[in-house]
Formats: sequence, C-alpha cells, structure tokens
Amino acid sequence: MQEAKSRGGALAAIIELTKVKITIAVTLSTLTGYILYAGIIDKTAIWASLGVFLLASSSAALNQFQERRTDALMNRTSKRPLPSGRISISNTFFVVISLFLAGSLILYFMTNETSLAIGLMTFVWYNLIYTPLKYRTVFALIVGSVIGALPPVIGFTAAGGSAIAPAIIFLAFFIYVWQVPHFILLLLLYGDDYKNAGLPVISTYYPEDRVKRIIFVWILGTMIVGFMLPFMCALEHLITTLLILLLSAALMFSMIGLLSKKRPFRVKRSFVLMNVYLVLVLALISVDRLV
Repeated sequence: MQEAKSRGGALAAIIELTKVKITIAVTLSTLTGYILYAGIIDKTAIWASLGVFLLASSSAALNQFQERRTDALMNRTSKRPLPSGRISISNTFFVVISLFLAGSLILYFMTNETSLAIGLMTFVWYNLIYTPLKYRTVFALIVGSVIGALPPVIGFTAAGGSAIAPAIIFLAFFIYVWQVPHFILLLLLYGDDYKNAGLPVISTYYPEDRVKRIIFVWILGTMIVGFMLPFMCALEHLITTLLILLLSAALMFSMIGLLSKKRPFRVKRSFVLMNVYLVLVLALISVDRLV
C-alpha cells in the first residue's frame, strides 16, 4: 500500500513538473497546424502531436528547474515539485533528458527533419532565451510570445506543408498577437507574487490606466488578425468563417471596459475569456478542415 502511494506521489510530481495542462494546449495547437494542411487526423498526426507533447513536457520540466528558487518565493508556485522537495534535481534531469530524447526521436523518425528543427528551436527559445530574459525585463513577453506561435508550424510541416506557407505563417502570427495580451494579463494576475520574487512587473513601468490601454490595443490587434484569419487560412465553410468573425467581435466587445476609468478591471475574467477565445478559434479551424 505504501509503495503504491509512493508511486502515485511520484507520478503526480512528474505530471506537475511537466505542466501537463500547458503541454496539452501546445499539443492541440500542433494538431491544428497538421489538420490545416492535411485535412485529416492520421497516424502521422498522432506521432507529431506525441513528439511535441514530450518535447514540450521536457522543456517545462527544465524550466521548473531553472526557476526553482524563484518558485519557492511565490505563493502560486511554492508547492511545485522542486521547491516543495517532492522530486530531486537528479530525478528532474532524468525526466528532462528522457522526454527530450523521446520527443526528438519521434519527430525525427515519424515526421521529418523540418518539424524536429522547429521543435528544437522552440525548446531553445523557451529555456535559453525567454526564461533568462524575463528576469531582466518585463518586455521579455514580446520575445516569449514567439514560443506559442511555433507548435502549429511543427504540425503543418509534419503533414508535408512548407514552414513559410502563407496560411501557417498567418496562423502563427495570430497566436503570437494573441499571446502578448495573454502574457500581460498573467503578469497582472500574479503581480504581487512576481514582485515578492524580485521579478519585473508591468505595473512598475506604467500606471493601471495605461496598462489597460496597452492590453486593449493588443486585443484590438488580435480581433483584426482574427477577422482576417478565415480568409488567409482559406477556410472552406461559411459557418466556421462567420463563427470566427463573431467570436473575434465578441472578444473585442467584452474588453471595451478596459477603456473605462469607472468600471473595475477584472483581470481573471479577461484572462479566461482570452483563453476560451483561442481554444474555440483553433477548434473551428480544425472542424472546418475535417468536415
């Protein structure tokens, strides 16, 4: 019984170490890129998604090692496996290396070299460029937003498409623009924690009214790109095009309060709406190509 509990605890720690919720989202965006080109979900799509999931999990685990000391200072992250002592550094590196090799080999043998190269670039960008940079400046989010834009490109190239095809470039650009206000909202949502850990926060640079206007401008940009998305991605069905246009307009309308000085700014609500919007748009693109 005790051994079973120990194994269960170790598995739970690994799941938390690899940020499964985030890596699943990355995997789904990869699958969207694959479907955008191929119009089907086949064995290669599954292999590509699995390879990205494992590589993203490895990257997330390495990130938690990199940020273990900072995580220990924040309420939101102090109970993560490393700062709480539920997993050792040596076991963390075993997880990182194992997942990295498994994900890389799957992408190389089951997809193609281009997909692997983009996957490795994403790994390096996240762990060696963005993670150190965010300790120096809050504007690291501009650089970090590239990371979320690349997984759909991996899926698209795994299906046989070109990494510079207009459709996938525009989808990646859409996700990039979406990520910037998403990151800013995240910084606001956990601003006190970041301050306590000595990390730069946007409220240090700008007053709340200006931050709200910055978020609004980026969300306006997201809506504009969202309006263009069905046409640039050559969606085939009128209903999916209309739904994406309506969702983009609804997102913009829901954020009008950002311009008001009287209405309270509900950061968590805005954060959730942004996430729901992206999931629905990616789902609609996938459905359009599959049906």
